[in-house]
Amino acid sequence: MGAIVVALAVLLGGAVAFIHSAPGERFVAGQVEARTAQQVELDGLAIDWPFRLRADHLRLKDAAGTWATVTAPRLDWHPSLLLRRVLDIDRLAADQVAVARLPAEGGEGGGEGGDLPNFALRLDELSAPVVLAPAVLGEELRLEVAGTFQMRRGGGRVDVHARVEGGGFVRVAGTAGSDYLDLRWYLQVPRLERWQALAGVPLAGAVGGSGVVSGRLPAPVLAGSLEAGPGGAAGLGWSAARLNARLMPDGDTWHAALSGAVTAPAWDGRALPVPTLEANAAGNLDLAAGRLLLGQARLTAAGMSVAVSGMVEESGRRAALRVAADLDDARPLLGVSGAARLRGWLTGDLVGLRLDGRAEVRSTGLATGTEVLDRLLGPAPRLSGDFRLDGRQVDLRGVRLEGAGGEARAEGKVTAGRLDLWLHARLPDLAVLAPELSGGAEATGHLGGAPADPSVAATARVAGLSFGGAPPAEGIVEVALTRLASAPAGAVEAALDIAGRRIDGRSRIALDPVRLTDLSLRSGAAAVRGALVFAPEGPRGRLRGSIPELRQWREVIGVPLAGTLQAEVELAAGGRLALDLTGSGLALDDTAIGDLRLTLNGTPEDFRFDLDAVRDDLRLATAGRVRRAGETGRATVTALNAERNGARLSLAAPAGLWWRPGRVALEPARLVTTGAAATLSGRLADGQLAGQARLQGDLAQLIGTLSPVPGHIIAGQVDGTVRVAGPPDAPAFGGRVAVTRGRYENLETGTAVMNLSATLTLEDERARLLAEGSDGGRGRVRLEGAGGFGGAWTAEIALDRFTALRRDDAEAEASGRLSLSGQGTDARIAGRLRVPRAEIDIGRLRGGGPVTLEVTEVGGRTVSPPEEGEPAEAAMPATVALAVEVAIEHAFVRGRGLDSEWQGELAVSGTAADPIVSGTIAAVRGQFEFLGRRLELAEDSRVVFQGDPGDPALDVAATARAGEVDARVEVSGSAQAPELAVTSDPPLPQDEVLARLLFGREAGELSAFQQIQLGRLAASGLTGGGDGFDPIGDVRGMLGLDVLEVGGGENGEGGPSLTAGKYIGRDTFVRVEQGTQGTGSVAVEQDLGGGFAVETEIGQQSGSGFGVLWRRNY
Repeated sequence: MGAIVVALAVLLGGAVAFIHSAPGERFVAGQVEARTAQQVELDGLAIDWPFRLRADHLRLKDAAGTWATVTAPRLDWHPSLLLRRVLDIDRLAADQVAVARLPAEGGEGGGEGGDLPNFALRLDELSAPVVLAPAVLGEELRLEVAGTFQMRRGGGRVDVHARVEGGGFVRVAGTAGSDYLDLRWYLQVPRLERWQALAGVPLAGAVGGSGVVSGRLPAPVLAGSLEAGPGGAAGLGWSAARLNARLMPDGDTWHAALSGAVTAPAWDGRALPVPTLEANAAGNLDLAAGRLLLGQARLTAAGMSVAVSGMVEESGRRAALRVAADLDDARPLLGVSGAARLRGWLTGDLVGLRLDGRAEVRSTGLATGTEVLDRLLGPAPRLSGDFRLDGRQVDLRGVRLEGAGGEARAEGKVTAGRLDLWLHARLPDLAVLAPELSGGAEATGHLGGAPADPSVAATARVAGLSFGGAPPAEGIVEVALTRLASAPAGAVEAALDIAGRRIDGRSRIALDPVRLTDLSLRSGAAAVRGALVFAPEGPRGRLRGSIPELRQWREVIGVPLAGTLQAEVELAAGGRLALDLTGSGLALDDTAIGDLRLTLNGTPEDFRFDLDAVRDDLRLATAGRVRRAGETGRATVTALNAERNGARLSLAAPAGLWWRPGRVALEPARLVTTGAAATLSGRLADGQLAGQARLQGDLAQLIGTLSPVPGHIIAGQVDGTVRVAGPPDAPAFGGRVAVTRGRYENLETGTAVMNLSATLTLEDERARLLAEGSDGGRGRVRLEGAGGFGGAWTAEIALDRFTALRRDDAEAEASGRLSLSGQGTDARIAGRLRVPRAEIDIGRLRGGGPVTLEVTEVGGRTVSPPEEGEPAEAAMPATVALAVEVAIEHAFVRGRGLDSEWQGELAVSGTAADPIVSGTIAAVRGQFEFLGRRLELAEDSRVVFQGDPGDPALDVAATARAGEVDARVEVSGSAQAPELAVTSDPPLPQDEVLARLLFGREAGELSAFQQIQLGRLAASGLTGGGDGFDPIGDVRGMLGLDVLEVGGGENGEGGPSLTAGKYIGRDTFVRVEQGTQGTGSVAVEQDLGGGFAVETEIGQQSGSGFGVLWRRNY
């Protein structure tokens, strides 16, 4: 027995001696390296007596090499206690533990060794400085690790801590038993930025916390809380944050519950419009299977809730999640009012980022506060679409936005380096963009290039595009822009058809600010060129344009303008504007404006203007200034001069027009001219109009300057005031205007009203006019009328032997009454006129057929007759119906060899634009000088009107004794196509009748000269009469006679004679005849009516005679 003990002692001593030898130390180091699969490498291992271990270096390695080095590790322990299953260490220390990087994943385990046996552990002192290289955390970090372990088989205490150089620590302390743990942990990190490389996301701020690990093994509960001050993580910032966590193991599954809150959240440096974000999540985690069953993760803030639920398997390589978000009030978060709801799902690989998903967003009661967006989207827009995420590429499919005013769609791909999206938008009614717009548009475009700086190209087709009622446009607008994020620039082109006119436009364009260069708009000969910059301080640039013929643009601009227009506009910083506009031959709605030049200089809030205009004999010049401030402003006219034919109308002093919300006022403006003045003033306040115009002085001067009436003379003294009051759409007029010592002349008809006095009275929404005057002699005229504004009106005109026509070729008196009435633009004239006397000199009548007159409108523009094929425009839109009867008592028609008297009845109907005349004018007496021979006008001669006043039917005849036959010259047919015939009784050939009528002999007895005369007469169409020289007519007019004739004796016998006649009353005619051979007579004819007349004649040879005459005109 003793030998055995001695042997064992010798063996043990030998083993100890071997371990302390150099070969033994190398043996131990090799065993350690072998049992850790070469993941641990020892250099300079030394074993001091009795069992103190130390080494130069201990390296921890993986497949990529050394990742940590322990310098001078030291271990003081008691190996003899291992027999008692106690690992008793007095001190475990090292000079430094340097961690160069984190170990690579997937390393193998430690060789052939098995699990450590169930030993008790006692560690009195743990001490080692730890250095983490920049590759671990992004910067070098130094830790000081220290602590103790007092573990027995039944349990013990643990207290280990690590302090970070510069602040911060972590500590674990408590008790642990064989089947339970009761540990507390403490954490303080003053600078999270130092740990963001390890976390893999940006970190900032400080965090502190504590918690427990307690419960029965093998399933203790892990719980704790963290609190942070101002800071952030992964783009989310906060002023304070809190996180609570609790993990409960259940076999291979951990039940996890998390909750937290973030105060004053921000994203990417921008504060979110919510005071607090709160989050909570609950689920089951199976680490061994890599499975997460997420019951629900919810984020709530200010009426918003986002929930995610679903299953994640295979450590994230297979997932199926549903997302639901509800936003009760979008204003705090998005700045718009309304509610929104999102529903979506995604499936796929979360680790490899290969996911398919769909999302749909619906809103209710949406109001953005931007009118255009609200009209486009409406209260309930819908956004939906499918997507696929494959690594760094996102495919969008069927993305669609539907709103009340239109829709948009998107398809394509998005990668980290490129966009490839096709876009399509449709707006069926462009009024959603602006109420003044109408029509529709549809656009297709492509968004491509680098996501950080993409480009876009789009084409829009517009149909029925109109602004403010302008003619609709059809066409295409193309836009191409590059470098949208950094320096967007490109080109825009448009081709539009407006009211049949093609308008082409193009420009180079750049954004931020918007710059248009090489801007060009062209349509035919019209063009606009220039450049514009739309800067924050206002647009600037220059435009020049011209329109050679405005008439071609009437349908485009919606204003009936004609003429030539040129303009230049310069815009400068601060909103300054300089406009120079020149127009030539301008006309508005076929009313001449003339030539003008308008200049504006200033800003929209304060600018000066000058206007010069010339039209025919009128020149107008005005200047002034306009100042605005918000909704208030003032326009001051500093000068106003109008000149026409030497007459001048001027503004006596500067006049102003000012306005403010609900009120506009015109300060008294006094216009003066020679001998006359007009003063205007008024205001519009609270929807009520109040104003007046005061007229005084020479009416001819006012009319001659303001609105002359060509072909008419109006003169007199005017004095009156016109007032207006009430709402603008239904104003009430009042006042009185009187004209005294007036005169009116119509230069075309010679009508003259002398000693004219007129009074216009406005009262109770009615106007009354009373006017009267004379023709300068015994004739009188009176007009009296009344009517409502825009309603019915009536008038009466009374004539008493008034000379209504007074010309060199015609003069007529008229008596009677005419009634005028009307409603709006429709009028009617009815009544009966009597023409006691009319004189017509056909030798002096103006024209000989349809007369084309050059007409000058009141507005002053000369209007040429319409070209052939061009319908003439009506002079006025009114319809004037006619129902007038005219009784012609004595109409004397003379000239060109004719000296006659006519009478008859006419009825005028139809309209003033298209009158219808019916009735008959019959000859009373007369004679016709035909190639030197006097023919007596047959009493059955007549002119019959059957509708067209310019083309009556003719049935006129004249007779004379030619030797032994009675010659008769007849005119028949119509006035526009008359027919002339020469007959005789007894019947003879026409040349025979003419020979006897003209030369008093038969045709065979004519001389050669007489035959030539007769042939020329036949070739000329048998026309006779003089050339307008009528000395007998001149003497008759000078003596005031109705008849004056010089004739020869019957058949050449008895010698010449002179006959004079005159009406001495309406129905009594006296005729005196005196011959050169002592013959003569006096006859008195008295009209008894009914076609009967009594004639008494007293002669120098035959004594006296009495006869009863009867005649009837047909």
